[in-house]
Amino acid sequence: MNERWFWGRPELSVSRIAVGRFSQFKTKYPKITLLPLFLPDFFSGRCLFIDADTLVLGDVCELQDLDMNGHGIGACVDMGLVKLGEGRFLRPSLQSVLRPGHEHQKSVTRVLRSIRLGFLPDENYFNAGILLMDCEAIRNSPAGKELGDFDKLIPHIHDLPEQDRMNQIFAGQWLRLPQQWNTRPQIWYDAHSPKFRHTSAEFRNQLKQASQNPKMWHYIGGKKPWRAKPASQILLRRAFRDYQEYLARFENETGLAFSV
Repeated sequence: MNERWFWGRPELSVSRIAVGRFSQFKTKYPKITLLPLFLPDFFSGRCLFIDADTLVLGDVCELQDLDMNGHGIGACVDMGLVKLGEGRFLRPSLQSVLRPGHEHQKSVTRVLRSIRLGFLPDENYFNAGILLMDCEAIRNSPAGKELGDFDKLIPHIHDLPEQDRMNQIFAGQWLRLPQQWNTRPQIWYDAHSPKFRHTSAEFRNQLKQASQNPKMWHYIGGKKPWRAKPASQILLRRAFRDYQEYLARFENETGLAFSV
């Protein structure tokens, strides 16, 4: 595609300016992090955004045909924040005993950040690693018109820029996808862990379904299959086994060596 034509469209010029301004900030996130904020300008229909640290196991056509009930965004609950609702982050845990200052402050910071976005944590905050986007619906919505406002993005740049910003814009206006579509490798432990006992029955049931039939592995955090330590591979063996099998099949069928 001709770059001059591509960036010549008015809305894409705005995207280019935002990416340029993002580069002026000292942040650990690369420029590509902003991509979900501008995808509605690139496509006219539905778009499925998938993070690079994922492995697709299910048929994504299920999402393409899903009834979004008028919502512009479909996503899964962020499992890192769901257990911090209703002030439970103040209750002691093993980590807070071993590292009291660090763990407590980390939890407080995350909760305060979500409150700053306009709501308490719990099941109201989505993970932006997998996003089902109705681009036309987003463009035509009042919330979607704010996606390209870089000045309002600035306060989030050093936290989780695109995820926090999208949660702020679409608070209470997003479709909750089954947790099977955004399953982290330790899902078996999550499904049996008491730390989620205060969540809704629907969420706990989704954890159970995700542990039995994950449709998309999302290697959140530092446990990436391409740089995993042996201990992680043993503890999360199912996800890493799937990754190795799919990687081998990809290389065999295409003749291309995949590396990260």
